[in-house]
Amino acid sequence: MILISIDLMDGKVVRLLKGNPKSARVYSDDPVSVAGKWIDMGFGLHVVDLDAALNMGNNQKIIERLLRLNGFKEVSGGIRSAEHARRILDMGADRVVIGTMAFTDRQSLLSLKGLPVAVSIDVSNERVSIFGWQKITEINFLQAMKELERDGFDRFEITFIDMDGTRLGLNTKLVEPIPFSMRKNIIISGGIRLDDVEAVKGMGFAGCIVGSDAYEKIYSKNS
Repeated sequence: MILISIDLMDGKVVRLLKGNPKSARVYSDDPVSVAGKWIDMGFGLHVVDLDAALNMGNNQKIIERLLRLNGFKEVSGGIRSAEHARRILDMGADRVVIGTMAFTDRQSLLSLKGLPVAVSIDVSNERVSIFGWQKITEINFLQAMKELERDGFDRFEITFIDMDGTRLGLNTKLVEPIPFSMRKNIIISGGIRLDDVEAVKGMGFAGCIVGSDAYEKIYSKNS
């Protein structure tokens, strides 16, 4: 599965470098149009509410419109309660992606067991980052996945923060430690290029999320 990231900030489609809000590059002020183009090209959508993740507001009205589009759509960013997760699913999301809540409120996460939920593992120097990547914990990301798997969650989305937005491509050294047996349920991101898709599949992963590379190679030329 190839997903294109729709990162929302102040109602616009943006891309950040390594999660730094000050690095935001605006690609469009019409997220629905952008999303529609990606869907028409056969991609799924990975929608991120950056404002919600950073406690700077939210883009709920835009997300509601995005979820009316055809095609696969998952939503992440600032979803820190079970009620919020269920509301997103009720709005039409095919999957909800939980990050911070998985590490700060495990009971609420457990209440979502059985629903189409993926846990976001955002990694910096092998440690899990939370609260919009603004806080790095002491939790090792591989250990976190094993614990979550024991709790009944086996679908993960791993982002390597120091690669995100760089367009440097698949870093095999970062992904090699991930057990092969778990990869079939893992989507990876962070610097991934469209040219890396086959390599990602070859390493046994379920798919990848492409951001900046897709916008620079395709959208900016066809906007």
